[in-house]
Amino acid sequence: MTSAIAIEDVRREVKLLKALSGHKHLIKFHDACEDANNVYIVMEGGRYTEEDAKVIVLQILSVAAFCHLQGVVHRDLKPE
Repeated sequence: MTSAIAIEDVRREVKLLKALSGHKHLIKFHDACEDANNVYIVMEGGRYTEEDAKVIVLQILSVAAFCHLQGVVHRDLKPE
């Protein structure tokens, strides 16, 4: 069972994803829904090669700078 605190954390993440949408290097947020115990986030997916990782790291840094300018600090950056 998912705790109420964890669900609120995900709801807050959904609000942030909506607010920060539009940056070309930020993952595209599609939708969110929830049932009695979980909140589900629908985002774009895909795979990339190891070569692409060089570019992706720079993109992550670009997004982090953008988020910081918006007053948001991200605690879980990853190239997924």
